[in-house]
Formats: sequence, C-alpha cells, structure tokens
Amino acid sequence: MRIKTVRFGLIGAGGIGQIRAQALKGLKDCLLTAITDVNKEQARAIAATFSTKIRLFDDYRQMLASDDVDAIIVSTPPQFHEQITVSALEAGKHVLCEKPLSNSVDACRRMVEASRTTGKTLATGFNHRYFPAIQFVKHTLDSGQIGELDHVRAFAGHTGLSEFKAPWMYDKQIMGGGALMDNGIHIIDLTRYLLGEVDEVFGIATCNIWKLDRAEDNGFALMRSPQGKTAVLHATWSEWKG
Repeated sequence: MRIKTVRFGLIGAGGIGQIRAQALKGLKDCLLTAITDVNKEQARAIAATFSTKIRLFDDYRQMLASDDVDAIIVSTPPQFHEQITVSALEAGKHVLCEKPLSNSVDACRRMVEASRTTGKTLATGFNHRYFPAIQFVKHTLDSGQIGELDHVRAFAGHTGLSEFKAPWMYDKQIMGGGALMDNGIHIIDLTRYLLGEVDEVFGIATCNIWKLDRAEDNGFALMRSPQGKTAVLHATWSEWKG
C-alpha cells in the first residue's frame, strides 16, 4: 500500500527553518509546498532551492487555510509557538514544533490539550533521539544485552553568548530560560527516552558567568524515576560543547 505524500508548510525561514526545509528534500513521501516568514527574502531564498512549486504566503493564517498543506513545521522564536501551533491544530493540520515547545509550562499544556482535542499530531523537534549512536544505545538497553540501566549522567556544553546569532536566543522572556531550555532540553529528553519517565526532580540554576536576567548559564538537575533509577544532568553556556 502506498503511503500518502504529506505536504508541509514551513512557518519561519531562519536558520532552523532552512535546515528543516533541506531535510524534507531527502524524505520520501514528504513535500514542502508552502513557506511564510516576516522576512520574505529568506522565504524566497529557500523556495529557490527547490525544483517543485512552493507557495509563499504573507501571513501564516493564510497558509493554515490552504488545502495544499497537511502539516506545519513551526520554526519561529518560542514566544510565537503557542499561538501558531494551536491555530494550526484547530485548522486541521499536524504540527512539528521546534524546541522548546514554548516558553512556559502553561503554554505547553494548552498546546498539548489542543492536540488531544483536535486529534491532530503535535511533535517537538527532539532530533537527538534519532542519532544513530542514541538509537544503538536504546536498542541495546531494550534488548537486555548489557543488563539493566542503573543511572544516567549527562552533560550538554556550549560556549555561550559568543555563539548566539541574535539576542532573543538568550532572552528569558522569549526562550523561557537559559542553558536548560537551550541545549539542556535535549539531554532532558534523552534521559526520559533512555531512563523512562521521572516523578522527582531537584535542580539549581546559576547566572554567575554571563549575568543575564533569569537566563541561567549553568543548570543542574537530579531526577529519579518511580523505579528508583536516577539521572544527573548539567547544561552549561560556559563550557565547551559536549
């Protein structure tokens, strides 16, 4: 049975949006059909790299009303994620939203509830789960070849402000946090992927290096699952990548 081709609309043509668009080129049964961005030049630049016809919309709401789009990729700054995602779900579109899902817990809950209410899929861009090395670890653990997992120790490093391309990337009001919401969110996801769900979390966040307002440059978390398995996480904007 042939799988139906999924037609994607891209909202946000910045750096991550460009990566998502190029990724669609290599996926069978996926087709980019529409793009919108406040920077129309960036939207046109992405469209020009495709041999297929792509519609450019002035407003994402126009895209959501289009019958030529089945699913939406949201690649905007996080403060816009909730409004766009909920609107897309209510318009009958599936959504892949860039991480973090939003900049507050309440907003994330409303987005998840909209997915449940509409019956449409909402996924977050946690691509690290699909890295070959992580898939190998997951399959090895699930097979029991090396015994039972006892604990997880994870580190996510980043050099900090010198690598950010725009000030909003370290703005608490936009991002919802600092290192834990930026690179740390990936190791939080991987911990849950490998260890299972957790029901106890303890943490400390510090702003001693870059001294940003409520955007931590170092975040530490201790997690424990209902089965008593533990994880120790450190996300940083003051140490080299890891």
